[in-house]
Amino acid sequence: MTSVMGKYILIYFTILIMMLLITLILTFLLLIIFYQDWKSRAVWWPLFPMVFLIQCYRSIHVLGFNDFLLFLAMNLGILLMQLTVLYFYFAIKQKEMKIPLFKQYLGWGDVLLFLFLTTAFSPLNFVLFVMSGLILSLFLFLIIRKKSKTIPLAGILAAEYVIFIWVTKFYLDLNPYVELIPITP
Repeated sequence: MTSVMGKYILIYFTILIMMLLITLILTFLLLIIFYQDWKSRAVWWPLFPMVFLIQCYRSIHVLGFNDFLLFLAMNLGILLMQLTVLYFYFAIKQKEMKIPLFKQYLGWGDVLLFLFLTTAFSPLNFVLFVMSGLILSLFLFLIIRKKSKTIPLAGILAAEYVIFIWVTKFYLDLNPYVELIPITP
């Protein structure tokens, strides 16, 4: 009986260490995205598929494949709606239907990071996280606007997610797939 229990304990700690290592790698890659976007407003594009795949693995590990696909589909729908509203906002503002949304207003790195974030949250938490990131970006832009006319949105969201990852590691009641703010009696 004790040898079976010992095997389960060994498997548990192996998975725990593996998930910690994966989280450290994800953190490192996200910090690279933050640094590159902050310094040059350009990010080496292979970083995005790497963080996307790592986060997919983390999410599937927590949620299971079916719930992961459900959340992903819902979050992609929300993201598509946001981008569509943004496109029409600028089209109406400029009184022209053909606008360079991804060249002039939103970088491809920003869009790729939004795609990455669709794998990290439940739909409600995705909306709350993106909104908080956009508000943070606005405040930072107001501070740095004399130095730069652009916002390192992908970098800011990457840094915000790194903080979120480690807060959830140490504050166990916080689950990005269930609730952003824990409800305790």
